[in-house]
Amino acid sequence: MNQPSLRPAPTDLTAVLADNVNQHLSCAQRLHGALAEEHQALLSKNVDALVRATATKAAAAERLQELGHGLEQIRRGTGQVQAAPDVESLFERIGTGPEVSRAWQTVLELAAECAEANDANAALLDARQTEVRAALNVVGAGSDRQTYGRSGYSGHGFSPRSLGLA
Repeated sequence: MNQPSLRPAPTDLTAVLADNVNQHLSCAQRLHGALAEEHQALLSKNVDALVRATATKAAAAERLQELGHGLEQIRRGTGQVQAAPDVESLFERIGTGPEVSRAWQTVLELAAECAEANDANAALLDARQTEVRAALNVVGAGSDRQTYGRSGYSGHGFSPRSLGLA
């Protein structure tokens, strides 16, 4: 995907930065919603909804990364290069106004909520994967088969049980 150059003229910097922050906010809201949908799909074991939510989540995360690169280009373009960028200082330096700072704070709050929601969903996925592995172990009765999960292939981790003697 070809992205237009994010090197704005100095007079456009305030508008470009405000637009970037507003896009961050919109995208963070989409990610937050996708994580809520993913959570519900995991609880209801709805595979189709889980696939849709995961695709939306991945697209939103990718777009947030692109926007972050754009913000970095804006920051570098102002000569304010630091190891740990201070976005608030950038807002003050460019003179974006309080609306942009408030929007950025909302983005940061949503990012924290998204991280918590993603961790909660990961815990649900781990629990479900353990259930599936246990069921496969019972059915496989000592099989050395592996399952595929979030971390790649792994063994069952359970010892086989006898279902009875004939």
